Amino acid sequence: MPTTRSGTAGAAEAAAAEEVETSVTSGSSELHELQDQLATLTELVTQQAAAARQQMDAARRQEDRMKRLEDLLLRQTTDREIPGSVPPDSVPIVPERGTTVRAQSPVPDTPPVAPRAETRQETVVPPPVPVAAAGTVLPEMVGVEERERMMERLNEFRRCNPRVFDGEKADHWVVEKWLMHMEKLFYDTFVEERYRVWFATHHLDGEAYRWWVDIREDPRADLSAITWNRFKELLLTTYFPQSVKRQMERDLRNLRQGDRTVAEYEREFSRLLHCVPFVVRDDEDKARIFEVGLRPAIFRLVQASNLSTYRDVVNRALIVEKGAEIMKERDVVDRSKGKRPAAESSGQQAFRRPPKYPRGQSGQSRGRGSSPGHPDSALSV
Repeated sequence: MPTTRSGTAGAAEAAAAEEVETSVTSGSSELHELQDQLATLTELVTQQAAAARQQMDAARRQEDRMKRLEDLLLRQTTDREIPGSVPPDSVPIVPERGTTVRAQSPVPDTPPVAPRAETRQETVVPPPVPVAAAGTVLPEMVGVEERERMMERLNEFRRCNPRVFDGEKADHWVVEKWLMHMEKLFYDTFVEERYRVWFATHHLDGEAYRWWVDIREDPRADLSAITWNRFKELLLTTYFPQSVKRQMERDLRNLRQGDRTVAEYEREFSRLLHCVPFVVRDDEDKARIFEVGLRPAIFRLVQASNLSTYRDVVNRALIVEKGAEIMKERDVVDRSKGKRPAAESSGQQAFRRPPKYPRGQSGQSRGRGSSPGHPDSALSV
């Protein structure tokens, strides 16, 4: 009897454990199903949100296109009021009221919209804005790293031994030579435009450096706006006043070749003209001023050529001068050989008086035959 009861109790416990295990298994499977359903719903919501964003983006793009179309049509309406501004084929598509464009013609269904939208894009593109060149840079305008880089470039430049300009007892020719020397070094050492003023002022001394200090300490001066060209103008204005320019203008107009060669005269002429270029109006005027200063013998032959450019006048004067030198050398050779110079003999032959009585004629034949002054009588001599 006790054995039967214990067996029954064990079977009941086993059944209860099996039932509990079954319930746990079923609960676990339901949980997995709920998790799967949640993941599916989450993915569906994500897809719907992405689709909604795409729809919003499409609607925004559509609205932008409609706005551009409306602006284009309003622009065409404005251009229509100006005669000749709109071609005839574009007039019929311009609406009478710009406010009804969005409701009347959607962009995707209207074929003419696409090319006109492209025209709108071409008209609204602004022209390229020219970028201003960088201004002058001085050490006090930059940071530490840029300042160190500037010092390295300056040390490299100083290895070329640039000349120092002190401004004492200096005229405009000294200033011109110093500026040309500095520009040559700038070109050879690849000095940037923004560093040139600082490099040049670093090689000023004495009165010239005091002049630069006065400019630099002037609170009204914009140092970054003083480019290299502006610096040259300021320096030449100080050492090349208007009174000197007027005197050089007179010297240029009164310049004469004299005993100089054509090449030496041309160099002096160019030197003066470089300082006062405003004297000549154009290249022909320059040629005339140079031509007037030639020696009379050269001037007559050059002027007869009626040349209109400066270079042609100079070349012609050089040729005439060379021809005169050749003739002079020939005369020297002829004199050494005991012959008459070519110019002298030809001149005497041309101007020699014909004989009163030609050869082969007696005194009784006067008044017959050739007259004493006829060219034939001269040829028979």
